[in-house]
Amino acid sequence: GEPVLPGRLILASASPQRRAILAQVGFPFTVEPTGVEELTAGDPKAVAVENARRKALAVSPPGVDALVLGADTV
Repeated sequence: GEPVLPGRLILASASPQRRAILAQVGFPFTVEPTGVEELTAGDPKAVAVENARRKALAVSPPGVDALVLGADTV
């Protein structure tokens, strides 16, 4: 069956690869790139998680029923 998402899906990334993956799977989404400063030093896993968190929080609309996807690769 078709996936059920709360409200809408927001991709907090300008990555063409991430857009292509979501489009291929068939999820309707909007793209809202962020201008957040990304970490570059530290444990790679922790850096990727923190950068993804920062991106998602930067575009999370208060009071709006939306699922925000923030991602980062190291």
